[in-house]
Amino acid sequence: MAEFDIQQLVLVSDATNDAENLEHLGPTMKEVYRNTKMKPFLDQLSSFIRRKEMEIEKMCNSNYQEFVQSVDRLLKVRQGTVDLKDKIHTLNTDLQRAGTELTAKVSRHRLEAIPAVPLLFPLPPPITTASDTPAFSHLPMDRNES
Repeated sequence: MAEFDIQQLVLVSDATNDAENLEHLGPTMKEVYRNTKMKPFLDQLSSFIRRKEMEIEKMCNSNYQEFVQSVDRLLKVRQGTVDLKDKIHTLNTDLQRAGTELTAKVSRHRLEAIPAVPLLFPLPPPITTASDTPAFSHLPMDRNES
């Protein structure tokens, strides 16, 4: 009868709310006490509690392992993110330094190249008259006529 009473309490507790549980708990406990079945009932109740504790512990261990694995994965992702951020920062610094050096070199070369431009493209001698111009040199012109 004690096993039946515990099962009855468990079924009632699974299917109803707290107020209904209290309504069923009183008569069940009263019946157990009247029939002097308290010791077997308490033994069964202790056994039931141990089984439920083992189920809870098993469930918690399973969930705990999954939780630990998830935390490990998150820590690895975070470390990867920190490493990537450091690499991006280093790359940015290197790129800025290279850009600054390149800008300085271009400015220096430009300043060095400006004086050399006349040497690369010599200017023709100044033209004093139209006949001195190569385009008009084939035309007869009297230099005394003006």
